[in-house]
Amino acid sequence: MGKQVRFSIFSFKGGVGKSTIAYFLARNLSEKYRVLLVDRDYTNTIGKIFGLETG
Repeated sequence: MGKQVRFSIFSFKGGVGKSTIAYFLARNLSEKYRVLLVDRDYTNTIGKIFGLETG
C-alpha cells in the first residue's frame, strides 16, 4: 500500500464553491491516482449537482 494523502475543503460560509472545488480536484487527481471523494454535507451537494450515484 502506497502513501496516502488527504485533502479537506472547509469553510463556515455556504455557497463559496467548496463542493465544486472538491469534485474537480478529485476528478483531476483520479486521472493518475485512486481517489475516494466523500461528501459529508447533509444536503449531498456533490451528488445533486453532478448526478453521481448516492447511497
